[in-house]
Amino acid sequence: MRAHAPCAVLAALAIAAPASAQPFAFTPLIVEGEPLENDGRMLLDVNVEFDLSDAGQVAALLFVADDERDDERLVVVLEDGAAPTVRAVGGFLSGVGGAIGFDNIRINNAADLAYTARYRHPSNAILTRLVFDSPLAPPETVIDEADGQFDDLGGSRPLDLSDNGDLVYSVIRNDAALTNEIVSWNPDTMDVLVATEGSALGSGVYSSLTSIRAAADGTFMLDVFAGPNAFNLNRDLVRYIPNGVTVPYPNPVAPVVIDSTGQPPVLGGETTILRSPASVPSGEVVYLATIEDSPAVPAITLADAIFRYVASTDSIMPLVVEGDIAPDAGVFTSIAAVRANSNGLVVFEADTDAGEPGLFALDPTGTITPILREDEPLAGGTFTDIREFELNESNLLAISGGVRFDKGPLRDLIATTDLSALVATDCPVDFAEPTATLDIADVVAFLQLFGASDPAADLGAPTGTFDIADVITFLQLFGAGCP
Repeated sequence: MRAHAPCAVLAALAIAAPASAQPFAFTPLIVEGEPLENDGRMLLDVNVEFDLSDAGQVAALLFVADDERDDERLVVVLEDGAAPTVRAVGGFLSGVGGAIGFDNIRINNAADLAYTARYRHPSNAILTRLVFDSPLAPPETVIDEADGQFDDLGGSRPLDLSDNGDLVYSVIRNDAALTNEIVSWNPDTMDVLVATEGSALGSGVYSSLTSIRAAADGTFMLDVFAGPNAFNLNRDLVRYIPNGVTVPYPNPVAPVVIDSTGQPPVLGGETTILRSPASVPSGEVVYLATIEDSPAVPAITLADAIFRYVASTDSIMPLVVEGDIAPDAGVFTSIAAVRANSNGLVVFEADTDAGEPGLFALDPTGTITPILREDEPLAGGTFTDIREFELNESNLLAISGGVRFDKGPLRDLIATTDLSALVATDCPVDFAEPTATLDIADVVAFLQLFGASDPAADLGAPTGTFDIADVITFLQLFGAGCP
């Protein structure tokens, strides 16, 4: 039976930062109404959907037009200080077989892209192709397409791409029953069937998928509906480990259920909804749930809550719960989405009863800090709303949202900010999770860094030389503990 952390941890974890904390400075990567690449085309729209790699690159879907109003849809890669790189072009004027639009964009550290392209069939029907696009191996590879093979992709987030090059996607096959499948693909193994409708997965048999999210360790979180039969379904968070991926925690052959609406939640009551999984590479999964009639929050019938699952202890603990004290001295009244990384940083979208909705960060010490809220300054204008956000392993936060300049029209933008200050440590030997705690994990991490001649392990003089002086300095600092 899975161990659960006591409810008393809530008070320790929900320490609020002062409401007067300074806002983080955002750098706009692209703003609606500005020219693209100085070639005369004007950015007309920023698609809500985008993706952020751990290398700091943002893949986005844009809508642009030239002076004659000939419009195009673009797949671009954005990076701070660099001009956008156009990777695919389409538009409504494209001929038969040409892309007329794009969806479901994903990017990894190698700048590989995966996306869906909509195109016009000779029958005039609009069909879909699933494309893998590597900058090192053009042209694009069509992984799957709707022409007689599948009807469409399934779910609100039907695919994701890992840094290992693995792509996992959900597809609805074009057969008599319109069957749901989950498929794992990479250039070497090609297609591997993970699950098909009616096969064993999660808490019973697989029915359909809601979302897929890749972690930096090469594993994937699958948010699926499964259960004993089609009339009795749970919503399960399932970890899938592709072939060839090695992880430091138990590596099961079959996908493992992390949590389910069919299980009692850690805070008591009943879990009614699981959503927004944010898998991180230390065997942890941070996710959002809605719990009903929990004794931990008796005043709220349906309460949003952020939980963390830890693989090493097979335990679940609450991080932030609706009704907790917010940094503005109010309380959180709803939580909409969450992202996390392996540095102990959790970013979530929430509303309070004492201020505007916005983004907040929970750092490794349990302190909650406001990042950006509606009606605050942003990029020379006023921030109006958050559409989407992503957090990477370098603590870079990217957002897609709206901004208004003076009294002009609302514009879309994509912007980034560095949250590294929230996880900064004055402890040079705190190499491993949990942050601010020195234990055997830090010793193992130091030995690995030392063996690899990593500059982080170069602790003693002379600099640039890895010898016994570095080991002695590590032991001295380790013995002194973290401040």
